[in-house]
Amino acid sequence: MKIMNSTKTKHKAILYFVFLLSNCTVSKEPFSVMSCDNFDSELHCLEPKTDKETIVIDSKVVPFDINWKDFGNYLYFKAKETPGILIERKNIPKENFRPSLFFSQIEWDGTIQHMEGKRSNPNRIASFHYLGSLIKENAIQKGRENQPFRWKDPMVLQIRYSLGKDLKGELVREINWMRSAEP
Repeated sequence: MKIMNSTKTKHKAILYFVFLLSNCTVSKEPFSVMSCDNFDSELHCLEPKTDKETIVIDSKVVPFDINWKDFGNYLYFKAKETPGILIERKNIPKENFRPSLFFSQIEWDGTIQHMEGKRSNPNRIASFHYLGSLIKENAIQKGRENQPFRWKDPMVLQIRYSLGKDLKGELVREINWMRSAEP
């Protein structure tokens, strides 16, 4: 039995080890952030969202010529559309993940509002906002609350969050509208 003890063999072994390490993906992000419109009491996401989505509106309930104000009320009281975010602690010490410092706001078409809902535990923070509230406030600011809602225009939402001066970010989400088939 011959034992290979050459320098060439050692170099190959080292290169192979480095190759294996370079293909490992270890997250160094302090926390993860995802779009989530609904979460349970433990703050696990129940309704994950992508950066582009389509919301289907029931054409039996919402007339085609609905105005901005009434559409905002429908989304707030009936559909309860609530864009939100879920932040999970990853590679950050618990003492640096302080929900008391959490701040979030949502912006659309120049209207900025503080996000209404906030829940937290030692490892997660969730926040949401009623989309109808944002639409209604924007319509009032733009003086179009009684004008017909524009179904073809997508909404581009910006959700900004902060967990202190060094831990900040933004999610951008596009919402398109689709009416269910007419009866």
